[in-house]
Amino acid sequence: MHINGCLTFRVFCFVAGILAGASSPLAAESGVQISQLDGKLRVEINGQLFTEYHYQDVPRPYFYPVLGADELAVTRKWPMEDTKDEEAWRKRADWCDYCGPVGGKTVGVAIFDHPDNPRHPTWWHVRDYGLFAANPFGIHDFEKKPKGTGDSTLPAGQSITFRYRFYFHRGNETQARVAERYQEYVRSKPKKD
Repeated sequence: MHINGCLTFRVFCFVAGILAGASSPLAAESGVQISQLDGKLRVEINGQLFTEYHYQDVPRPYFYPVLGADELAVTRKWPMEDTKDEEAWRKRADWCDYCGPVGGKTVGVAIFDHPDNPRHPTWWHVRDYGLFAANPFGIHDFEKKPKGTGDSTLPAGQSITFRYRFYFHRGNETQARVAERYQEYVRSKPKKD
């Protein structure tokens, strides 16, 4: 099953909207079906399991598993290829890729930080046990700056926009042409809702 990274993020937002009681035309447009189960939501795309959102009787809600290319899990216990904690943590870049062997195949996910985002290029918070996140607010920790550096206050009535794209792929970052896909993302125009 090939899952478009943009669709993937929209599915996560759609699930969050369902939990908040909102509705969306995403399901009809993209073959997404969400079923309420005991303490979780099951998300399927075109009849295939994509993820389950666990929200009841857990310390914090979480998605598990998240299935990417070839229906392989891309969550937890997934070793990073070539880079370990200290080499990836707190680095700034346009994008970050997390790939490694799963079920005898190399698969990965890249996150693209759009150049229009505040504080681009962002700092990456990556650990080899599965944590993988863009963090434009962690300047205090990443650069050993005074406490409060990197904090952001949004005045009432104002808004801020962050654009990211998730790219699930087969192979490592070179085989998947992650840098090329990032440039395509930068050139694309945002879709209007």
